[in-house]
Amino acid sequence: MSLQNIKTGETATPLAQLQKNNEIFVEKTENALLKEALALSNEKCNALIERQNSLVQELTQEVSSLKNENSRLVRQLQQQTDKVTEELKNIVRDERNFKVEISRSLKEDLAISANEVTAYYKEQVDKSIAPVNKELKEVKTEIAEQTYQMRLRGKVRNILFWATPVLLLVQSFISVLLLLK
Repeated sequence: MSLQNIKTGETATPLAQLQKNNEIFVEKTENALLKEALALSNEKCNALIERQNSLVQELTQEVSSLKNENSRLVRQLQQQTDKVTEELKNIVRDERNFKVEISRSLKEDLAISANEVTAYYKEQVDKSIAPVNKELKEVKTEIAEQTYQMRLRGKVRNILFWATPVLLLVQSFISVLLLLK
């Protein structure tokens, strides 16, 4: 037996019908809620994807900018390194040239000093030897004179040595001649 609604006069629907209607209503509600949740989730997901895409784009630009900056800095560093290397080569070359110039200058100065010292000592030796040289010249002259005199004496002696027997012979002849006469 079904009950009637007093106001409307309708008969109450059986419980099985109500449960079926309730299930249909719940299904519609769930579907609507799911659709609404899906739409909301889809909107949020699209917003997140947009935000993520903009962040990816910003990060891509930053990475690109950093790559460009890094490339520029690497070129700059390479240029500065090349410049410093060239300057160091110039400094080393200048240092070598300086050392060569100093060595050459020292050799020249040492040669000049050695020549001056040699000349000074030669002059001093000449001064100290001058009296000895003078005496040597005098002795040489004296020896030459004595040698001449000795040769002269030797010749005179030779003449007298050989003249003595000859004179004795002449004297003997004269004595014999005088005796015979």
